[in-house]
Amino acid sequence: MLPKKKLLDLAAKAACKAAIAVQKNEIKGDLLKKYRRYNKKAYWRLRNKKIPSFEKTQVDMLMILAESSPEEHTINYIIAYLCRQIARGYIDPHAARDIVEGLKILEKQEDIKRKVKEFIGLFRWLYEAAKETLDLVSFDENSFEFIKKVNCDEINFMKLTELCLKESCRKQD
Repeated sequence: MLPKKKLLDLAAKAACKAAIAVQKNEIKGDLLKKYRRYNKKAYWRLRNKKIPSFEKTQVDMLMILAESSPEEHTINYIIAYLCRQIARGYIDPHAARDIVEGLKILEKQEDIKRKVKEFIGLFRWLYEAAKETLDLVSFDENSFEFIKKVNCDEINFMKLTELCLKESCRKQD
């Protein structure tokens, strides 16, 4: 029996952490533009600070690996890829840890490949929803304050979907 709720919650946590990592890099880019003119010391300090991200191409690559790897090695291939991309700074390690935890649960299941694709697919949908929500909020002056309030370690599937719906509706009004 697949522990659906646990996997949904892990996918939501990973998606939240990945989307926030992308948002922090976008904020870093905006700050660099401001500091470039007015504060050279802060500019160089921030420019040299590596903030791991989690771009959409990395999410898509996880699905490609899930689809193309041999059944018995699917999970190991994805974990190896995550480790490599973490080392390069392309994937946020906190989001990757939740993905690996979900994969470890699936390791003991029948029909691993199909279930891994389902888990990565859920992660992708939640990532896109969380990222779009943060993109909506980022137009506000308080976007960094909003990001600091979102505690991804306490988020679950229901909380993330409620947050995305609430913020999307708020922006539509």
